[in-house]
Amino acid sequence: MALDQLTDKEKNLLLQLSYIDLPANLKIDDKNTYTLQEIITKIEQNNTPVDEDRLANLQSYLENHQNSPLNSVRLTGYQNHNPNEANNTNGTSESGFVGYAIKDGDGNGAVLFRGSESLGNWDHLRTDWKGNVEAGVSIETQQHREALEFYEKNVAMMEGGITIYGHSKGGNLGSHVYVNDLRDNVNAYIVNGAPLWWFNLSDDQKAALKGDRFTFITYEGDFVSHLGYGPYVDKIVALNKEHGTYGDPFYPHYETSVNFNEDGSLADARDPDKWMIRDVARDLYYSFGSAAVSLVDGAVDKVRETASAVVGEVREAAAAAMQQARELAMATASAAVGIVYTTWKGMVDAANYVREQAVRFVSRFANIGRQLASNVGRFLDTVANRARSLFSKAMDFFSGGSFPVEPFIKVDIPRLFYYANRLQAIQRRVAQLNDMIDDLYWEAGVMGLDNVLAADIASSFDIRIPESINYLNRTAELLQQSERYLAGKAGSIRG
Repeated sequence: MALDQLTDKEKNLLLQLSYIDLPANLKIDDKNTYTLQEIITKIEQNNTPVDEDRLANLQSYLENHQNSPLNSVRLTGYQNHNPNEANNTNGTSESGFVGYAIKDGDGNGAVLFRGSESLGNWDHLRTDWKGNVEAGVSIETQQHREALEFYEKNVAMMEGGITIYGHSKGGNLGSHVYVNDLRDNVNAYIVNGAPLWWFNLSDDQKAALKGDRFTFITYEGDFVSHLGYGPYVDKIVALNKEHGTYGDPFYPHYETSVNFNEDGSLADARDPDKWMIRDVARDLYYSFGSAAVSLVDGAVDKVRETASAVVGEVREAAAAAMQQARELAMATASAAVGIVYTTWKGMVDAANYVREQAVRFVSRFANIGRQLASNVGRFLDTVANRARSLFSKAMDFFSGGSFPVEPFIKVDIPRLFYYANRLQAIQRRVAQLNDMIDDLYWEAGVMGLDNVLAADIASSFDIRIPESINYLNRTAELLQQSERYLAGKAGSIRG
């Protein structure tokens, strides 16, 4: 068995692997390859901070399934462009892109693209989630370009079978790479991927997405795979928990949220024409539908009006109007994500501020009109109201009572994490500066050693930075724990 014979369970484990950071100093290329078990050993030896649950899932499967092809494949490429200590490019790129390349002994290869990471981390919010919004309206991002470069460097020239894997944002990157290389030996396996901008694709690309070599799987209640028009869903899979047993609104989106049969196939999977609305997360998505349709219809009407009004320059006018419609959609979608997130955190004032700024921004668009700007406002109001309703229901389920979704401790916890992240960025820059100073010792000569030494001493007293980072993170975590505890107590009392 080889890479082209993996079960759904094994493919899912590769998606989990895509979220596991590898040691930043580990050299991985065609001459320095590692089995997955060797990679796990390297992670343990280097004390690399990783997602422990995903790592345990992978390790357990490898140990209990010795005949699995996953035990024989080798990692031949790895690129981490995250703006944190996991970055293995020395800060050359901090786009947020992360990719893995693996090969088997039969000449087959695969690439894995990581999805979006924590919304609560400012660095991921400004890279992954900003890129998600841009990609949703057909703007090619730096991560798209880096995904293509990684693919071309590591597997594109292989003659065997090539498979592209991706989850969430990684699914969008994988889909982008797939439609740009439609050779017969290239396949893709996408789970809960953010859709491509369908209307910019060629007929061949649309046909390829609907073909047998492209597999697109969504989970019940996932909303990311519905943030666009994607008429190429192959399977819809039931979650491994009943609605009401989880409080995380993003739970349906995680690649780990489903079960598998004994043969490794997806359990409780059905065809897309048997779609059923039966959980709150999907209800939240569909509640946005009517408002979103009015926005799209309004934008399309503006395109048509502009195009018909200019004789002899129809294409240029339509293109300009379509670009304006994209920018409108990007601004609105970005605001919607911000409102859902701030509402989830209980920051009602912040959610209102996002809404006001978005409407003000949209109203400045030329030729948009008051009606469309008003529609944007109503859409964002719908987002806020439905988000509040969703999170209130979740809180009621766990507490047995009914109380507003507001923080009980009036501390801006996300700002604590933000300051910790900024200090981490400073720490990385100080480390780079120290490396540069070390190099200067060889260049300064005897007469310049005193100056280099003074600079080295001045940049070495950075012990307070990690102490401050740990303090901010620990304080934020303790406050969150206390907040959840008090919320539960309040609900019990009211119940």
